[in-house]
Amino acid sequence: MMLRSEDRNASKSQYHYLEKAGIRYPRYFEKPEMIDRLVMVKVQRSDKPLERAFFYAQTSSQYYEQAERYKKEGLINDDSLARARIEEYAFGSRINANWQAYALKDRFGDLDLVGFSDRRQVNLQGFLQLPAREQLLLNLPVTNEEVGHYGITARESLHPLFWNTARKFISTIKTEEPLE
Repeated sequence: MMLRSEDRNASKSQYHYLEKAGIRYPRYFEKPEMIDRLVMVKVQRSDKPLERAFFYAQTSSQYYEQAERYKKEGLINDDSLARARIEEYAFGSRINANWQAYALKDRFGDLDLVGFSDRRQVNLQGFLQLPAREQLLLNLPVTNEEVGHYGITARESLHPLFWNTARKFISTIKTEEPLE
C-alpha cells in the first residue's frame, strides 16, 4: 500500500497522506494557466514508463513551450502530460530522511531513522558541474533522471523536525490504513 501511494495519480497518493497529516508540501497547480511562480512539472516519461521527466516554468506560456519541446524529443506524450503534476518549486537543500517503520517495532519502537540521502541524477549532475556561462549555452533538456542516492548528514538541530514529521506521517497512515 505504501509503495502504491508513491503513484502520484492514485486516489490515496503520498500527497493525500501528507495533507491528512498536516505536513507541508509544495503548492499544487491544477492547470498551467494557474502558474504564477517558478514551478517544477513532473511528467511520466513516454520512453521509460518508470521514470519521470521534469521541466521548469514560471508562466503558462513557458509550460507549453517546454512541453512541446519534450514531446518533440519523445520524452513525453499528450497522455503523460495530461497526468503531469505541476507544483511550486521548493528552494532549499534536498534531504531524504529514510525510515523503517513497523517491521522493527519490537527493537526500535514504531520508527527508526535509517539515515539521510540525496538523489544522484544523470544529466542534472553533469549540467550543474558546468560554470553558469556554459550552462546558458547548452540547449539540453534537464530530465533529472534519478540513478541512485548517496548518503549525507543532517545538522543535529534539524533532527527533531524530521522525527516529528515522520511521527505525524506514521500516525496518519495507521489511522487511514489500519493493519488489522
